[in-house]
Amino acid sequence: MMSWVRIPSPAPFFYFHQRGTMPYELIEGENWKRTLKFTVEPEEAEKRYMEALKQARRLFVMPGFRPGRVPFQIVEKRLGEQIVSETVETIREEEFKKAVEEKGLKVLGSPAFDEEEPFEKGKPYRFTVEFEVEPDFELPDYKGVKVERYTVKVDEKDIEAELDSMRYKFARWVEVEDRAAREKDAVHADIAVLHEGVEIARLENHRFVLRENAFREFDIDGLVEKLSGVKAGDEREVLAVLTENFEDGSKAGEEVTLRFTVKKVDALEMPELDDEFAAKMGYDSLDSLRADIAARIEQMRLQSEEQRFRRSVVDKVIEKLDFPLPSDFLARQTEANYHRTRMRYLRMGIDIESLQDGKHIETFRENAEADAERGIKELFLFERIAEKEKIFVTESEVENEIRELAAHYGISPVKMKSELEKEGLTDQLRWDILERKVVDFLVKHADVTEVDGPAPEPGERRSEAPEETAEESAGEKAPETE
Repeated sequence: MMSWVRIPSPAPFFYFHQRGTMPYELIEGENWKRTLKFTVEPEEAEKRYMEALKQARRLFVMPGFRPGRVPFQIVEKRLGEQIVSETVETIREEEFKKAVEEKGLKVLGSPAFDEEEPFEKGKPYRFTVEFEVEPDFELPDYKGVKVERYTVKVDEKDIEAELDSMRYKFARWVEVEDRAAREKDAVHADIAVLHEGVEIARLENHRFVLRENAFREFDIDGLVEKLSGVKAGDEREVLAVLTENFEDGSKAGEEVTLRFTVKKVDALEMPELDDEFAAKMGYDSLDSLRADIAARIEQMRLQSEEQRFRRSVVDKVIEKLDFPLPSDFLARQTEANYHRTRMRYLRMGIDIESLQDGKHIETFRENAEADAERGIKELFLFERIAEKEKIFVTESEVENEIRELAAHYGISPVKMKSELEKEGLTDQLRWDILERKVVDFLVKHADVTEVDGPAPEPGERRSEAPEETAEESAGEKAPETE
């Protein structure tokens, strides 16, 4: 696979190779960039040109001449540019391939060809190829990495939270007249936005859930405390600061007064938690519902912990890697990650490039680059470990994987295999299997400590986009007042 040699200095290093009449130079640049410079002597260039000319002549058809017997001069006159193009393309591909194989280079991406001057018969043909190669690095110790595996527990709070989530699906908003507004109630109000006593905006009969950060347009300190206790007909004034989400973003940071004229207050009415509710959910009793919830939560957490544990094993090894990544390869992977993320949001009806005037683009790109950096290191690390430990994928493993995929999608293995081949995904399937086997190997040889208790929260990652709170999401989705 790859043989890595660290470059001690950023200064280019030159190899000069003479192969008969076909010399070339290999120039090593920074961050795994390489340049090959070729010189094709006139005799060799003429030979390649004549091969292309003869091939064109065999295929050229012209009235008055038998196939393949049209004079060379006529073929050249008619197809001269095409013949030169074929000659140049053949020379470039063949000579580049020979040099890469001779030097044992692992090329990343598509090479960029350039020529010093156009091809001309009777003169040397000189061209260059710029490309990146797989990094050469020292494989770190990957056996015996110290990692922790955490036990999975489910307590009553977890079950109650899931039950509350289920109850929200059957909850409804009911107008309250016998009490004042409380936190998490829904308040309907006309809201006048006053700047220095002048109304600059108004929201008519606006409905919001009474909680902190209820408005994206306004920064209000202590909103719950200031509006708790209001009833229909009440009027309250609250100081606020405009945010960049206000309709006139240029006023962000300015202080305003919000005058709330309350129309009505709704409370979220939840169904009773009893056997009748359990029956609605398809269970014999509340106890059986609780037991099923506990089992499902435990299963999800076991899967989540296993994923976290396996990833932590790989992370511990990746942390030991220290080599510069191929910059062009990294840029391509970053752009691919960003594009996939943007497409995912577009399918949800959100364009991240216009969301809040592009506020989150930089964050999305930073996350895409971080994922690309880790993915590239993981790629090269797994290749090297698989090579050293003789880990490989057998045809029977591929067939088994195809059968499992076919069963999942409800189609025959033959059709599944055909679809994978048609989409060019067979190699990706092989890589997925190899990746899993390498991680299995690392896990098997890890130094694992069993820890009682839940796993710590992962390192903070910058949020890609604002999200609703759980209360807001649940409350807003409940049916309206009856």
